[in-house]
Amino acid sequence: MIPPHQTVAFTGHAGITLAGDAWGDPDATPVVLLPGGGQTRHSWRGTGRAIARAGWYAISLDARGHGDSGWAEDGDYTIDAFAADLRAVAATCRRPPVVVGASLGGITAMIAEGETPGVATAVVLVDVAARIEVAGAERVRAFMTAFPDGFASLEEAADVVASYLPHRPRPRQLGGLTKSLRQGADGRWRWHWDPRFLGGSRPPSDVANPPRLAAAARGLTVPTLLVRGRQSDVLSEDGAQDFLSLVPHARYVDVSEAGHMVAGDRNDLFTDAVVQFLSTLRNADHGDPLMRRRLFGMILLVAILAVGVWALRLLWLAGSFRRINPHFAGSCHLVRGPVGPEDITIHPRTGVAYVSATDRRAVIAGHPVAGAIFAYDLNASPPTLVNLTPKADARFQPHGIGLWAGADGRDVLFVVNHPAGADMPYPHNIEVFDVTEAGLVHRATLTDPLL
Repeated sequence: MIPPHQTVAFTGHAGITLAGDAWGDPDATPVVLLPGGGQTRHSWRGTGRAIARAGWYAISLDARGHGDSGWAEDGDYTIDAFAADLRAVAATCRRPPVVVGASLGGITAMIAEGETPGVATAVVLVDVAARIEVAGAERVRAFMTAFPDGFASLEEAADVVASYLPHRPRPRQLGGLTKSLRQGADGRWRWHWDPRFLGGSRPPSDVANPPRLAAAARGLTVPTLLVRGRQSDVLSEDGAQDFLSLVPHARYVDVSEAGHMVAGDRNDLFTDAVVQFLSTLRNADHGDPLMRRRLFGMILLVAILAVGVWALRLLWLAGSFRRINPHFAGSCHLVRGPVGPEDITIHPRTGVAYVSATDRRAVIAGHPVAGAIFAYDLNASPPTLVNLTPKADARFQPHGIGLWAGADGRDVLFVVNHPAGADMPYPHNIEVFDVTEAGLVHRATLTDPLL
């Protein structure tokens, strides 16, 4: 189930507007997600939803000068400005939030809480610590500043990203890049952040200030989790161990097959680690009023269910529910085959039923398998199921379907698809198929941020 989503906005330091996405119950404990430099809030979408499903209120923010947040009029992109923004956001929360920060976002969290305790109730640092590798950080900076004139097309941008991240498959659909790029009046695509962020007179230079970062790390007294990508060239194992010596109570997770961009490389393992860490906070927080209310609600629900079961047993013993009277003149037949049927539509002229199927258990388990569209001819004797999409891969997860039967005999099947995978640009799209005698012929994929 996808948790409730809303777009939110906050006022940061010096009145700057900070844009965000939020998932879950606003009355729950907040978890503020801070992306790395050059990234936008959309990089946290999958993690934010998972955190909300676990019972927290997830808020993913665009940093100043990034995404849909405001650009600093004075060009102030120092680490102090980012930390002041976080303090301003935290002050609006009903209780201090858990802060999850990647790279620059992690340094922001470390400075804000380590230098002024009370900002956060817990901190998660993603592939960043008090001591980072200069060569790795320079590689990241070189990539971010290598294309000041942008790209002629999304395809060109995708090629550049693929060469920078060779361990990731190149995305087949490029719409997701519009979350990280903006198109200028000249038609070229440039990174979705203020060029002064790195090229101005007030950049976040303290990200490479080991003495200040070490002092901030020692100031972390709240529960802390350090997540490192095992293949990272920004945070080494030595750098991680150095941080753990500064923050002895911190927990440490090393994510295999992940580089500096841990959440994007292995979102499944990263998200599991964060959710598990949050669960330890919940177990330890016996004084949370919201948790007490929820516990009371669960006890009340169990009591109501117990009374209901007792009442049903009495009715059964009295003779109720022992006979089911049919109200349908036809007959029902069990059709075996599709795993996880989702929707069905029947052709008004041919009598062929089209059925969408998705194995949701496999998706929830993190090992999605290909879904399918089946045809079931109700006029055949006997009718049989025919898989019309045998070559589909795991990114095909069909749900709702609709059939347009044209008066000219042309038929089109519209399929709502929820692509599986962290590299998918949108959580939903619509696959369009022409219905022919030979089966389904894919015509187009419709994507839009509003879907």
